[in-house]
Amino acid sequence: MPVNNVEEIRSADSLHAQLGRERRARQHRLEIDRLVAETSGQVTREGVAEVLVAGASKIFNCRWAMIAFIESDEIVKMVHGPEVPSEVFGSCTSVPLSAVLPTTDVLRGDRDVCELVDRSEFAPWPDLVAHAEQSGYRSLFVEPIPDGDRPAAAVVLAWSEAHKLDEAERELINELVVGVATAFARSANTESDQELATTLQNSLLPARLPAVEGLDIAVLYEAGRKAQDVGGDWYDVVKLDDRRSAIVIGDVMGHDARAAGEMGQIRHVLAAHLLATGDPSESLRLADQYFHVRSFNTMATALVIVFDSFAATVELASAGHLFPVMAELGELSVVVESGLGPPIGSGLGGYRSLVRLFPHDAVLVAFTDGVVELRNEDIDDSIGHFCRAIDQAIETAARCDQQQATADAIVDMITSRVADPNRTDDAAAIVFRNQGHND
Repeated sequence: MPVNNVEEIRSADSLHAQLGRERRARQHRLEIDRLVAETSGQVTREGVAEVLVAGASKIFNCRWAMIAFIESDEIVKMVHGPEVPSEVFGSCTSVPLSAVLPTTDVLRGDRDVCELVDRSEFAPWPDLVAHAEQSGYRSLFVEPIPDGDRPAAAVVLAWSEAHKLDEAERELINELVVGVATAFARSANTESDQELATTLQNSLLPARLPAVEGLDIAVLYEAGRKAQDVGGDWYDVVKLDDRRSAIVIGDVMGHDARAAGEMGQIRHVLAAHLLATGDPSESLRLADQYFHVRSFNTMATALVIVFDSFAATVELASAGHLFPVMAELGELSVVVESGLGPPIGSGLGGYRSLVRLFPHDAVLVAFTDGVVELRNEDIDDSIGHFCRAIDQAIETAARCDQQQATADAIVDMITSRVADPNRTDDAAAIVFRNQGHND
């Protein structure tokens, strides 16, 4: 074959190879753009990391990918890609920041990057040598995701063979790092805001409920799963005199710090009126009038139940709140109609109370809408299903000869119910059983 023809073939092959590399590079950049875009829907650093590791292994054709970031108390959280079985990295989901590893070196800022082309370079890190043997990789690359003075996180890639990054791979990693830096900074701020919000919410709920003679009481509060949401749900118990106590549950409209702050105000104002009047409907009227005049935007539902231990009765008044459920062993749970009026803050007043018998060993369950509302389900159907779940909890407690723990059993059931990852609203419940004086 003539020399010119050979050179032309080589030139054509080289051009073809170059075009192939450029085509793959464009495709990988598109995949990185997609990954970065997906992180915008995540509100936690772990969520951002899970999105990244799900696609990074394919982009960089590596054995596995990992994202590491610093949690509280100087602990490094490690999120692994789906390629490595959990039994391999099960013991490597978190390590102290002080650990002697390439990843922690980079996160501490001791190294700008760490590129270990072959396993022979792992020797300074004994734990890395052991993990590499177990996981089957021979090369490792760690690059920080920047955020001010200290990295926000680190990208870790490992290959099953000796591997030195070429220029194209370095450019792709840099694009990934730059692209997700904002997502990590945003999600870290969101986590801080959520922690602050949760602290605020918990500080406004009663740290300890007073003991009420004749009642076994159990409570639940679960924050919503949507980041930065602060719930306005609350509960309270107010001892009125030697025989009467008020059980209160409510929900301020809104999911922000304002709602939580208003929740604290309403809880205390309503408790003060209950102590002064001992009357559930009058207390709701006074609270409604106060917030209508003092705070134009405040709106909250509330249910007040006054328990009389001598008469074995409950007096109920509702300010737009869901009615409670009464349950007894061997009987079907029923929704207890309560005197219904408008929400607190409306200024409409018109509250009334209804008195019901509350038999020995009967249970009342008061709750907010976050306990019963489910997507794509009518609220009446949801409450019906909730009533059946209460019946089952009571029957289970009785079969286990633990009727004394009925209130706790119902709260356990509610806790399982609100564990649905699709739930976004906060949820509160207060459950109490009439033990009687001789219990």
